[in-house]
Amino acid sequence: MYGPQDRWKIDTALSMAVIAVMYSLTGLIFGAVFGYAFGISDYLIPRATGFMFAVSLFVMAICYCYVPDTPRGCEKWVELDEREQPEIYRRIDAMCKSLNMRRPHLYITSDPFPNAYAMGKTPEHAHICLTSGLINLYLDRRIGNDELMAIVGHELSHIAHRDTIVMGVAENCIKALSGSTILIGFMSVMFMGSVNSSTGRRGGVSGPAALFLIIIALLFCIFAVLLIVIIPGAAIISKYAISRNREYLADESSAIITNNPLALASVLRKLENFATDHRVVPPYSVSKWTVNPNGLKHGLMDGLLETHPSTENRIKRLDKLAVKLSRNSQ
Repeated sequence: MYGPQDRWKIDTALSMAVIAVMYSLTGLIFGAVFGYAFGISDYLIPRATGFMFAVSLFVMAICYCYVPDTPRGCEKWVELDEREQPEIYRRIDAMCKSLNMRRPHLYITSDPFPNAYAMGKTPEHAHICLTSGLINLYLDRRIGNDELMAIVGHELSHIAHRDTIVMGVAENCIKALSGSTILIGFMSVMFMGSVNSSTGRRGGVSGPAALFLIIIALLFCIFAVLLIVIIPGAAIISKYAISRNREYLADESSAIITNNPLALASVLRKLENFATDHRVVPPYSVSKWTVNPNGLKHGLMDGLLETHPSTENRIKRLDKLAVKLSRNSQ
């Protein structure tokens, strides 16, 4: 099968590693703050760090296992009848053979926007959904057979490369990281309160020692605020970067198994023009589109907060791949 088939393991492991590091760091901070405050740092730091690492293992298991195979509303999908579209199924079988995978179930959903997306935690339990808008474009001959197969090949590549599990784990990890930042914020508030109590009451810490504690508390609060801002932000940016990279890989794989990069480039351009003319796509559904529904172009660099690369950059890569395949065939 074409492509870096083990790349999904690396991307998933990186997401898991971030969880382990951030939860362990949370335990380390907790042990350091309260350990030094109560004079039991040697006892508390390793135990708090180890406990939070154990918690991170549990969280990682949840992040991996809780990736849905089907989205909400899938009960309204209608399976594409092989007897009505034998040519589509024949070509999909050929692509699945090239990818060394079983043919997923094909469904149609009532959605006027031309789109296709893959679902399923594993290739063995995967399915592809084509919207009625995409099928209507095909039946009206506004997109050709090769163009439709290029889109389906793109989704098959997502399944073969296990992009569904990669992005599902990344999404769950972001939620888990939000929990660790809340813990850090809670600890900073508690630490600031304990310092204020010890320096403000009669008979408490005073003079240079009190000033030193206040400075330490302020530095810890600043550090906590930075973590609260940086951790979720970095996780989200990393998720989008992974998503854009997986889109490029799926484009390349589809172009190779169909042996027609220009067909995918052509249909991507058509879908983006359609999206640009119908700007009613809610933000939460952007990640399901085959192309960027807002039709944005970012020049040499794709937007950091985009789930998909710009169509312009995708087409440039496909054009280069077409030239390369043409030379290899000569």
